[in-house]
Amino acid sequence: MSRFWLNLPSAMTAAVMTLVLLALLRIETPHSVLVSKDKELWSDFNSELQENGSVITNINNTAKETVAEKWREEMLREGKENIREPEINCTETDLFLIYVYSKPENKYQRQLVRETWGNVSRYRDVTSLRLRLFFIVGWRYERSGNWQMIEEADSSHDILLSDFEDSYDNLTLKGLTAIDWIRRRCDVGGLRFIFKTDDDVYVNLYAILNKVHRLLATNNTDFLCFVNKGKHPKRTGKWAISEELYSKPLYPSYCSGAGYGMTKRAFDLVSSSCFDVPLLLIEDLFFSSYCIRRKFPDVVIRYNSLPNRRCRLNMFHKNRTAIDESLVSLASLTLSHPLPAEYWHPITDIIQRQRN
Repeated sequence: MSRFWLNLPSAMTAAVMTLVLLALLRIETPHSVLVSKDKELWSDFNSELQENGSVITNINNTAKETVAEKWREEMLREGKENIREPEINCTETDLFLIYVYSKPENKYQRQLVRETWGNVSRYRDVTSLRLRLFFIVGWRYERSGNWQMIEEADSSHDILLSDFEDSYDNLTLKGLTAIDWIRRRCDVGGLRFIFKTDDDVYVNLYAILNKVHRLLATNNTDFLCFVNKGKHPKRTGKWAISEELYSKPLYPSYCSGAGYGMTKRAFDLVSSSCFDVPLLLIEDLFFSSYCIRRKFPDVVIRYNSLPNRRCRLNMFHKNRTAIDESLVSLASLTLSHPLPAEYWHPITDIIQRQRN
């Protein structure tokens, strides 16, 4: 070994020694010890879940709902302990809470939300409501890199990380996890409005706030969203629903999952019903309509439509002048999905300049 070091040029030897020293120092840091410990804990925990059958995985139709029901029962019976929780002061008055569905691998998209429309400090001058935002993320079983989610959650303090399998089939479980956390942590009197969206949706919160202020002047069971009306249930395929769960030829009105808001009264009805009625895998239908109507059939739900305006990608061009000429269209933007990442910052800058 000594001959190896002697045969190396002195500069190279110094560089190698420096790298070794830095690696050793990193291993000894408390942060690295924490990450290593979390990885070990979750490796053991994953094995335990797989042994007792609690892992929520991708299975078909009725079987999916059966496994989801089991997970929900465990949540209610034992009080699910989340891996990480957001640091939000739920004792604040006039709280406007935003929860964003995200996937473990979408780190860049989460950061984009934080830097653009999800930077809640932008709205202090236009509302007395205290806006707070968090991401809801599940786990990736049998995949490497889950520990990176713990690192991000520990540094950003805005992630609710829980132990369900994060997949498209489990969107309803994702919503249940968020609602369960809100009702346990933030249902303390100051909560006024709740808004759900996805991490690939661009939200113009200024437009949302204009509507919210008017809704809060009443005490109704109000949803704020793009409203789906006259939809036929599918009996086969990805969004199938059995006749046992829903036998009518048309769905009642419900909100599009791209983004929907609830008054506190509406949220109370959702949180009081979504843990008691049969689960649907169609997440937006379940939370914004089905669970309330199933448990509280006499309640009148009011759906308030957002302006049905979405960004058209062909109005953007590479040069800044052409983008600036689109101000009139951008001013009426409410939700935009999908919107390529390169447009998020320019749109934010334009909307912000319009406010000034």
